Amino acid sequence: MTDKQILLGAVDYINKHGWQQHSLGFHGQSRCLLGACRSNIPNGEYTTDGWFCFLDRLRHLFGMEPAQWNDTVATSPEEVITKLQQIAATLP
Repeated sequence: MTDKQILLGAVDYINKHGWQQHSLGFHGQSRCLLGACRSNIPNGEYTTDGWFCFLDRLRHLFGMEPAQWNDTVATSPEEVITKLQQIAATLP
């Protein structure tokens, strides 16, 4: 699964289940951007190391910790969706 697929899957997840701040949330309920990303990675697809590598790439793309951006910069699900779409558009 590519980073782009994960991010666009997170967009779909947030559209369907909603977005929240200050917590990953639980699968099938509203989630933060990282929780929405996690919900779109098939079980076993990413090892713990793979997840941390993905987070490192997101830190670079966001210019800060993605969780911090979700909790302190983002103000709406629409803003999160737009940001994820913008980032995904830059990826192969």
